[in-house]
Amino acid sequence: MTYILVDSLNMFYRARHVVRGDDIETKIGMAYHIMFSAINKAWKDFNGSHVVFCFEGRSWRKDHYEPYKRNRKEARDALSPREQEEDQKYFEAFDELKSFMEKRTNCTVLQHPTCEADDFIARFIQNHRRTNMSSFLVIAISISFLVITLVNITALLINTFVWMVSTTIKVSLWLIKRLKNIKL
Repeated sequence: MTYILVDSLNMFYRARHVVRGDDIETKIGMAYHIMFSAINKAWKDFNGSHVVFCFEGRSWRKDHYEPYKRNRKEARDALSPREQEEDQKYFEAFDELKSFMEKRTNCTVLQHPTCEADDFIARFIQNHRRTNMSSFLVIAISISFLVITLVNITALLINTFVWMVSTTIKVSLWLIKRLKNIKL
């Protein structure tokens, strides 16, 4: 079985920044198009069996490292009123995407209030590699689980490179301790 694991917000947000024009509905539609085209290509190229959309919660890292992603809030605060409105519409569209995936597809949708998508991806892989000889294709940009050496995993890093490894999974003890209670 080949799981296609999607860091959903990361992918949607990146797709947003390659779309040009003034019409917000067209920009949102193109972000959806880019996202689904990439997933469809991965499905075909790697013979996908199941898609897992991982969505963000609040990062638990903020409780342990105060500056973690602080620059993002500062950047949002500096947006013009027009940019803030556009940002709000993008996030509303993203919420609609999550709702659609949960209610209208057979894709798995994962989200937890204190877990980021890349943490879910790492945990999903850790849990599923024990039960069968699955392969995993990860679609993301920045993967904080690069502290992991992965088994049977292809990480498709959009706009970066394709990274393939086939060794054993070694997860930092800190990450395991934090994620061990999350059931997938």
